[in-house]
Amino acid sequence: MVFSLKICVTLVPVLLSVVLLTSCTDGSGKLVVFHAPCYSPVMDAIRAEQEKSLGVKLVSEVSGSQVACRKVTELGRECDLLIVADSGLLRNIASSRCSWRLDFAHDSVVLGVGTRAKKVDDAEKDWVPVLLDEKIRLGRVDENLGPIGYRTLLVWALKEKKGHPGLGEKLRKKSVKTVEHVSQLAALLKAGDVGYGFLYRTTCLKNDIRFIELQKEINLGSPGVDYSGTEVSFTGLKAGKKETIKIKGSRITYGLTIPDNAPGREKAIEFVRYILSDRKDVFTSKGFIFFKPKFYGPRDSFKPFDSFADYAGEF
Repeated sequence: MVFSLKICVTLVPVLLSVVLLTSCTDGSGKLVVFHAPCYSPVMDAIRAEQEKSLGVKLVSEVSGSQVACRKVTELGRECDLLIVADSGLLRNIASSRCSWRLDFAHDSVVLGVGTRAKKVDDAEKDWVPVLLDEKIRLGRVDENLGPIGYRTLLVWALKEKKGHPGLGEKLRKKSVKTVEHVSQLAALLKAGDVGYGFLYRTTCLKNDIRFIELQKEINLGSPGVDYSGTEVSFTGLKAGKKETIKIKGSRITYGLTIPDNAPGREKAIEFVRYILSDRKDVFTSKGFIFFKPKFYGPRDSFKPFDSFADYAGEF
């Protein structure tokens, strides 16, 4: 079966090891947030003040965005807020438990440089021959587990169109480490276990990782650039069956939602209002390209957010 979704992912075996935890604000004084690793700097920056303001303890559970969505939809986990690195996942994976989303920030893909990387000066001029060098160790994120994984494949595909046929397949075979999410890739670069890896600009800023900016035509983060003409495919598993996943290029857009069955809905709404209105400066300070939030979903669900967001259409 072939799925032609803009961002479609599949359940993978790693989810089988997720421990089923109780997660609710009712009676426990907790606000449980499932979020992608790239949001950790924001959560850390506002945690203390928000716990005091809301009167609840913020509990962060970090994982790749696809895994976070599957926790809610397929494992039946409860959370009060779901924040992902690709807003389209909320529609394509989490729509059985979520009925709206707020888009609020952009980012871009860069080439991270490890602490022991070789040929860095050459890579800054032309990274393709450097990454293809047999002595260079390349790491990446699994495309089934984190959006930066399939975005890496898209960057390679976009670069192929600039005169490098077969680049994507060569780099897939060349990768020596494949990890679950972007923070793990950042750790490999910091430790010098790999020389290079494609990750978010914000992740490099957070982890003080040297990086090489990519051309705007391939970095998936530049305004006015249409990336939709490029598509990548890979094999995933669903219910134990192999499926071909197709993903089209698009500008990186982050989003969040409050699941329909969230135990702490009211506190979650307060929290969303705080981070996307009162403290949006935190996102900017961490390198995110923040924009006025756009709400997608039923109009009657938009009211709590109409003071700081625009209504953009159906979910």
